[in-house]
This record gives sequence, structure tokens and C-alpha cells, in this order.
Amino acid sequence: MIPLRFLARRSLAPASWRGPLATVLATAALGLALQVQPLRAATDAEAQPTVAQRSAAYGDFLAGVVAEQRRDTGAAADFYLKTLRADPGNDALLERTFLLLSVEGRLDDAVPLAEQVVEKAPKHQLARFVLTVAALRKSDFAAARKQLADVGQRGPARIAEPLIQAWLAAEAKDKAGVAKALGDLTGLDKLTGRLAVHEGLIEEKLGDAAAADADMKTAAGDTKATSFWLLRVVENYFLRHGQPAEAKAVAESFAKQSDSVSLNALMQQGLESKTPPAPLISTTRQGIATVLFDLGQILSGEESSDAPLFYAHLALWLEPGLDEAKVLVGELLQRQGRSTAAIAAYRQIPESSPYHWSIGLRIAGELENLKHDDEAAALLEKLAADRPDRFEPYYELGNLYRAGEQFDKAAQAYDKAVERLGRENTPWTLFYFRGIALERTGHWDRAEADFKKALELQPEQPYVLNYLAYSWIEQGRNLDEAQKMLERAVKAKPDDGYIVDSLGWVYYRLKQYKKAAETLEKAIELKPGDPVINDHLGDAYWRNGRKREARVQWRRALSLEPEAEEIPKIEKKLDQGLPADPQNI
Repeated sequence: MIPLRFLARRSLAPASWRGPLATVLATAALGLALQVQPLRAATDAEAQPTVAQRSAAYGDFLAGVVAEQRRDTGAAADFYLKTLRADPGNDALLERTFLLLSVEGRLDDAVPLAEQVVEKAPKHQLARFVLTVAALRKSDFAAARKQLADVGQRGPARIAEPLIQAWLAAEAKDKAGVAKALGDLTGLDKLTGRLAVHEGLIEEKLGDAAAADADMKTAAGDTKATSFWLLRVVENYFLRHGQPAEAKAVAESFAKQSDSVSLNALMQQGLESKTPPAPLISTTRQGIATVLFDLGQILSGEESSDAPLFYAHLALWLEPGLDEAKVLVGELLQRQGRSTAAIAAYRQIPESSPYHWSIGLRIAGELENLKHDDEAAALLEKLAADRPDRFEPYYELGNLYRAGEQFDKAAQAYDKAVERLGRENTPWTLFYFRGIALERTGHWDRAEADFKKALELQPEQPYVLNYLAYSWIEQGRNLDEAQKMLERAVKAKPDDGYIVDSLGWVYYRLKQYKKAAETLEKAIELKPGDPVINDHLGDAYWRNGRKREARVQWRRALSLEPEAEEIPKIEKKLDQGLPADPQNI
């Protein structure tokens, strides 16, 4: 259920994004059920609502609540809209419906509700933002300034309102207005570099080249605090103004802090052009859309995805070609676990976009989440064919097959990924995952080499240490080395029951039975429902002379649905116990 972030029951307080309120949507449902605020009284010209109409309204409302709980916010908004027709005086429901429509990107539908909201609460920040953008879409800058005047500078508007005012002032060639608006941004030191990009664009629009240049250089010196899109804007500015060295420094600074091959390539692409590029942002609408999108990015680090979705959709409503905002919407929907909606958002990115190919990898991942494995695999094969220089599609295809326990296919896909690897940014996980697939298909020599390669790339990686060491234990090889490796792995991951079990099992194989039982007891505390760990502990108890406890553990292991081939082994131990230990004969 999307959290109720914005409204108080029966109150339309001036809204900013201010975090969860104590009120929950169930309160509104209860209010309707108990008729705390009855359906709007009919006028003399209207008939009183019938019992059937009241029941229908209540049913629609509850259907909306259920839809929200299922994260189907679009359906929830539709049900609430139906309820509003029967209960138009319900302020909380009006506000909630407006907000749901907004975070769903249905802003044309949200406008009439925003107008009703500001009639009741003139300082309602989010409704005023929607009406501001509605005016901008018509290029009615005067109306936009009028709407913006009532937004205030609370919460996120502390950033957005001055920047939008400055853009509007620059559009009107109002230098004093620009200076006044930008002056309201003082005190936001943590956002210095980020805000400098917006300010530089506004000053460039106003024609103040010296101020724009100074701001862009400030942004270039604070790349860690600035988003990829804004850094592209900075690079673009320097290239347009004949400063290639400054543009190259921005790209190199970004490369140091990002391991994204796609994004780094996009930054490099700009440097390789022989002609000055066209400006990425040239109009007031584009500039304001970037402000709204950037605000969504800033807020995306918060727990709720509602606020950033609101601003990202608002940016797209104003500037539908802002692919970066489409990416953000998709990311936020992924975070909410809404795979179908995320795929739909990502598919709005055109093939001409520089993000289209890499976003295909995300779509494939969401298709896998929806259990559409064949469709995901076909997409990954296409992405691999489109970019023969990139290993990621085959890497993800290997992961898809491995998750489905198709280990032969997984190994083949990983082989193709390894063939495409460059010298840099080699992921240790590729060799680790291929090692697993090879081990499961009986190709131990190759698997062992891959595990060692993974450890070469990521020394002391506990999961790799565990897998390699446990494989040796099962083969009866390198037990002393396996013990040392597992002791280091447990030190790194003391709360991982599987790794602790491996350590207990190597103690058992080394006939350190007391130590094995103590360690395996810790593993059981961490993973009480694992049949293998229960079976191991039973063996350790038996060797310590605790035969009744051993049989308890074996019976428990059987009850936990072990692998089919293990069942007769455990049943034999229950019947006959373990054979005598040679060291005690």
C-alpha cells in the first residue's frame, strides 16, 4: 500500500512532502462507513442519495483501499473518483485522489482536482505545482508566476520555487527578478554544485556569460554531489563554449566515481564530436522540467517513492522528451515492486535515446521477476546481438538460466560473456556464477579455476571462499586449507548460517567433533529450517556420543524436505546410526 504521505483526515493543510502522517487511509474508510461526514447534502433540485447509491460509494471506496494495498494505484484513483461523485465534500478523499492521479502521471485528470483543492486550501503546495506546470504547458508564463506565488518555500519547494521563479524571470528578461529568486537559494551549502548547474543555465538564458561560466566551473568542481544528467549538461556547456579541457575534466571526474560502462561511454561520446553540440537545455520549459526532475532525483533517496514520482511525472508532463525522467520513473516503480508498471515506463524510452539499450537490461530483469523467462531470454539475446562489444546481456542470461537451475545453458551464456570481457571492470561475480554452473554440471576443474579467478578479483570474498572450501570438503581434499578459508569467511559473515555450517562440517571431517557440534549448533540458530544443517548436526551429535539428540536432528532433517537422494541416507542413519569411527577403534 502506498503510504499516506500528504493528507490529514478532513483537513487540507498547505501540503509539502513532509513524510508519513499518523493518519492512515483506513481511518478515512472507517469515517465513510460510520458516516462521520455524510455524503454531500442534496440541493432542492437534487434527489437525496439512495441507500443503493450510498452502498455503491462505500463499495467503491473499499475497492480503492484494496487496490492501494495491492499497489494498483491507478485502479485506486479510479475507484476514489467514483466515490467523490457521491461524496464531493470529502476533503481528505479529494486530496488523496488528486495525489494518486499525480503520482501515477495522470496529470491531465489531476488538474480539475487540483483546482478544487486550492479553492479549499490556497497554499496547497503540490496542487499549486500542478497548476503552475499546467500554465507552463500553455506557455502562459504570467499565469504560471501567479500560481507559483502561492507555492511557498517549504520542504522541497525550498529548492524548486526559487529556481522556477528565476527561469520565469529570465524568460521575461527580468535581471532583478533573477537575482532576487537566486538569492533565496542561500544556505543550501550541501547542494552547491548541483544548484550551480541550474543557476548557470538560467544566467546563460539571461545572457550573463561571466556568471554562467563561473557557476558551471563551480559545478565541475563538485561532481560527487551532482547527478549524471546535470554533469552531461555541464559537459555540454563547456563544449558549446569552446572549453574542451574543462569538458574532459568533468567526464574524467565522473568516470572515477562511476562503474557504469554505458554512462561513461555517453560522457565520452560528447568529447569525441568534431563539432560543437546543440544545447541539451535551451528553453524555459526544458529548464523548469530539469528543475522538477532533479528535485525528484534528490528525493529518490528517501524511503517513500511517492514524492520523487510526483516530481518526475510533473517534469515529463512539461517536457515529454526528457528521457532521464522516464528512467527515474522506472527506477522508482521497480523500488515499489511494480514490475509491470516499471516495464511500461521504461518502454516509453525511444530507440533513439542513448539510454535505450541499457534500459533493455532492466526490462529483462523485470520480465524475469514476472516469471516471463522466455521473453526475458529473447530480449537479452537481442541486446547481445545489438551490442557485440558488451558482456552484460550474456551475463544476465546466465543468471536467468542459473536461477531456473538450467546450469548447462547458464554455463554457455557465461562463456559468451567472458569472451566479451574487456580489461577493465571485470566482475568477480561472473566467474563465481560460472563456477557454480560448471560445478553443478560436473566440470569441476573448470569450476575450481573460476572460483580461484573470482578470489583473485575479489580477495577474501566470503561466498566464494565458502563455495570453494565446501566443494573441497565434499571431495575430501585440501581440508586444512578449507578450514582456514572458512574461518576467514565466518569472520566476515558471522550471521550467515550456511557459511557457519560449512565451517562446522570441515571440523567434522577433520574429526574435531566437539568443535563441530558447537559450530553447527550456531548454524542451526541462524538457519533452523535447513535440512542439510540439521543432518550435519545429527552426525556431529552421534560422534560425540549424543545418540538420542542425533536421531532428533535426523528426524527433523527428514521433516524439512531434503533432496530426494538424501532421504534414504538419513533413513539408514535413523535405523542403524553411523558406522564406527576409525579413530576410536
